[in-house]
Amino acid sequence: MNQTDELNLHPRLGAPIIVDRVETFLIRLTSDGEPTLREPTLRTIFDRGTLYSDLVETLLVRIQSRDGAVGWGEALAPVGARAVAGAINDGVASLVIGQDAGRIRANLARMQESMRERGHLGGLYADAIAAIDIALWDLVGQTHGLSVSAMLGGAFRDRIPTYVSSIAGEDDDERVDTISALAEDGAHSFKLHLGHGVAADLASFERLSSAAPGCRFAVDVHGVYTLPEAHSLAGGLAERGAWFLESALPPDAMDDFARLSSRSSLPIAAGEAFRNRFEVASWLSRDALSIYQPDTGRTGITEAANIAVMTSASGRQLMPHHSIALAPALAAGIHVAATAQLMPAFEYQIAAVRNANSLITAPLDVSPAEAVVPDGPGLGIELREDAIRDIAISG
Repeated sequence: MNQTDELNLHPRLGAPIIVDRVETFLIRLTSDGEPTLREPTLRTIFDRGTLYSDLVETLLVRIQSRDGAVGWGEALAPVGARAVAGAINDGVASLVIGQDAGRIRANLARMQESMRERGHLGGLYADAIAAIDIALWDLVGQTHGLSVSAMLGGAFRDRIPTYVSSIAGEDDDERVDTISALAEDGAHSFKLHLGHGVAADLASFERLSSAAPGCRFAVDVHGVYTLPEAHSLAGGLAERGAWFLESALPPDAMDDFARLSSRSSLPIAAGEAFRNRFEVASWLSRDALSIYQPDTGRTGITEAANIAVMTSASGRQLMPHHSIALAPALAAGIHVAATAQLMPAFEYQIAAVRNANSLITAPLDVSPAEAVVPDGPGLGIELREDAIRDIAISG
């Protein structure tokens, strides 16, 4: 095959893909994965000040070109998804309608610049941009028959190791049973959600890690500790052979993270609150983390790929965060993880994968042991659009 023949496989490659329509779909599911129209109940849990919802809430975005091609995106918005929808419908959508979807980086810059004087790089507005960005990548891939990972330059791996997060169980005894069963089914890595006091956390780590000898165990404490407490916990976990310690301090405590990382032999991880490469540049300049954990549902694909290049260039690992988001954000995260050079594992949430697969025609191949990178065009998924329209909440 000569170069001309190869180009003819994609005769429209390079032709403008004009965005014609942007739609948002607010989705709410119960903890069992059933659609619901009720308003969520918000509360804080443990010692965290962060609001949590008793429902799974997320925002899907559909972008259609003038030629009828469709791309889907998603904003990780477990609280305030309606506000993210408003940011899109009342602002961001107008910046991409009529534009060439193929100019993804230019579209991202335009969206970011549009609110430069109003917190343009953070919070719910950044979540709105992330959803649009993911949908643009999907749309361009769908149009040209190329996967996101191919458009990003190709994957380092077709199968990605996963680690199990959010271990089911009301207490450590029940969680031991869950871990044992998952290990028998092939799981090899786990993350324990703790944060109940240093002594209690170390006791739980000993109890739970003993359920699966030979497996790796990380700990996430959701930013509840002071620097001295975090240092004590990191030391105790290192002595017990832990894999890494995540979110030991509040997410804005960059200087304290740098101090903790410099003193600890245990890898220190954080980053699910990151939205862009500018934040990460500051953290890298302070050598604040060993492991960076951006969530593609908050960064979008473009910024996540930027972060992956920056972290690998600094010899730091990328381990993408994934929590409750559905199929578009999950697939986007997998594509980014596949193309990141220093990427040891991807977060696996049992309920999130179940919910994601319930709204697509063919399930993503994601298990407690590994995730298979989708090889179809764009994100490599086909959403059940009729089902989404049936359960979406208006307003």
